[in-house]
Amino acid sequence: MPDRIVSAPLHTPPSAVAVFEAPWANPFYCLTDSSAGRYATAAELRTFLRTRRRMPPGWSDPGLLYPSDEQIRAELGGRDLACTCAEDEPCHGLVLLEVANPRPTTPDEPHPEGGTRFTVKRCCNGCGEVLGDVTAWEMHLAVHWSVPLPDVRDECPTCTPVAVAER
Repeated sequence: MPDRIVSAPLHTPPSAVAVFEAPWANPFYCLTDSSAGRYATAAELRTFLRTRRRMPPGWSDPGLLYPSDEQIRAELGGRDLACTCAEDEPCHGLVLLEVANPRPTTPDEPHPEGGTRFTVKRCCNGCGEVLGDVTAWEMHLAVHWSVPLPDVRDECPTCTPVAVAER
């Protein structure tokens, strides 16, 4: 599974894509060099990308020329993303990983010494259908920031038309 790795600008591994430079850099500027500032700008990018998916066909953003979801999937899908944020800090790289790679579905597996190893799953907020595993970004926000998991009806094949019509 692709991951976000911490890298100095001149030391990005050849297999990774540097997301701290154009066209992948976060277009939202962080006013403070703090966890809260980085969280706010990463959350702003996530909100922008989710909102952009619900716009009518032919809509274009005149001010923010950020790569489309299709471009993000094509160029970043399956690859590690390198950024300069600290490992335990919020980062727009986690948001890009979420868009670039389909939500995985990891099966629960029995542990050899007894018990079961399980992965936290995401279910649609509308119909309850299991959509896959919780992403690294969602888990980071829930654990470190006590942020509730976001509404994911726009990822559900059953509820997407309803979610779009409600907004």
